[in-house]
Amino acid sequence: MNIDVDGEYTVPVKGVLTVRGVDKEVDTEGTIQVNSGKVSAMAKFVVSPSDFKIEIPSLVEGKIAKEIEVSVNSVYELYDKS
Repeated sequence: MNIDVDGEYTVPVKGVLTVRGVDKEVDTEGTIQVNSGKVSAMAKFVVSPSDFKIEIPSLVEGKIAKEIEVSVNSVYELYDKS
């Protein structure tokens, strides 16, 4: 991948998501987009409340999603030391 060339690039994404003190490794695919020198990145993945030891009370269990889609969007900006 060359960030000097405009385009959309599929890349592997790996990291750790922490919710309420519980860590979960995430391994998915993401997209890096280069447009006129601006670089942005996007990824989506699915987690469930049980991954983070979150218990759903039975009273509302049918109203809470069993899977949650997480979207990550970021924009890279060159750091200016001045």
